[in-house]
Amino acid sequence: MSDAGNNNYLDTMAKANMLPYGVDFPNGNTGRFTNGKTVIDFIAEMLGLPFPPPYMSLTNAMRAKQITGVNYASASSGILPETASHVGKCLTLDQQVNLFERTVKEDLPKIFKHPTLVSRHIAKSIFTVWFGGNDYANNYLSDHYQSGKKYSPQRFGELLRDHLAEKLKVQTGPKELRTNLTINKVPRLVL
Repeated sequence: MSDAGNNNYLDTMAKANMLPYGVDFPNGNTGRFTNGKTVIDFIAEMLGLPFPPPYMSLTNAMRAKQITGVNYASASSGILPETASHVGKCLTLDQQVNLFERTVKEDLPKIFKHPTLVSRHIAKSIFTVWFGGNDYANNYLSDHYQSGKKYSPQRFGELLRDHLAEKLKVQTGPKELRTNLTINKVPRLVL
């Protein structure tokens, strides 16, 4: 629900670059899985920022100038890397985290010439992360995967929680200015 068009650049059936998607969006059908703006677009708009472009749409030169946000979301992706793989490619959670790390380590230093400035920029940034729906619809409940037979609902939920918590322990910046993005308290899933 937050992919702004990354899947347009991937070999997948999970695309929204055709009508009726985008019928109410000023630029038409851009790959957003909505008729208009995504939640991310609304947040950017409320903050007076431009809509974050899909990462896959940016050239190296564009990434070296992008300071107002990037959208790494990919329709059909899940917490688990195999989720929805039967529909084609997507940017998995692992790949999205890697692209974010690349942005911080390679692209932002081209804009902010000192590591302290990169860290300050990241510290003032807003991150939205949501996953899980596809892991159920396109994995646990799907005949394409064995997870529904292998795990109880409780155990599958715990697997998702643990994998997400591990992936969000992203370390960025030089050692002396390292910022940890992590889930400090993950509630026990009750089904």
